[in-house]
Amino acid sequence: YCGSRRVMPDGELTPSSIPTEVAIQPFETFARRCPIRTHALLVDRKTIVELGGFDVSLRTCEDWDLWQRLARLGKRWVMVDESLAFYRTSPNSLTRNSTQMLADAEIVIARGFSPDPRVKKPASAHANGAIETNGRTASEALAWFALWNAASDCGSGRRSISPQTLRALPAGRKWAREIAKVAFDGLMVGSLSVPAQLAARWDRFGGSLTELITELGKVWD
Repeated sequence: YCGSRRVMPDGELTPSSIPTEVAIQPFETFARRCPIRTHALLVDRKTIVELGGFDVSLRTCEDWDLWQRLARLGKRWVMVDESLAFYRTSPNSLTRNSTQMLADAEIVIARGFSPDPRVKKPASAHANGAIETNGRTASEALAWFALWNAASDCGSGRRSISPQTLRALPAGRKWAREIAKVAFDGLMVGSLSVPAQLAARWDRFGGSLTELITELGKVWD
């Protein structure tokens, strides 16, 4: 697998994203999130067929669901330390449908934390799902995804903050940088902007983003 960059409608590129954790703990990573693009991975066709291919009942997150099943096999993932996959972001992308994304993500995360009968020969370490250690639960994983979606909605001028979901985020200021990183990425996608453009577009999302930050502050109360 390799890294990737988003291509905004004006042709501008977001910073490179190369998730090293996939090479270290592939299943534990995909049980919680999908850090790679659909076309950033090479795998033999036979394995994909044996795993059942994409789950067509999912409108979004179907690639995440497939990579999660693939990772459950326990095979080694080899990282190419270069961004070779480019993902075009558009105003009509399903990625910007936060309601659908969150609903599908909840299904995929739940599968990651339980046995998956679709994987006939899982690695013994992953047969029963992800390991909940140090608070890294399914609820927390969904909260991180909800945060990304909330920030994306802020970027597009919508307000879809779910305080109840966000409360599963880990508390403590040591998490501030990671929370900011996730929110920043969602904001870029929602506003169809690269970092250098965000300040000039503050009037589009400043109000809703401020509300989101206020809600995040309550997580630490």
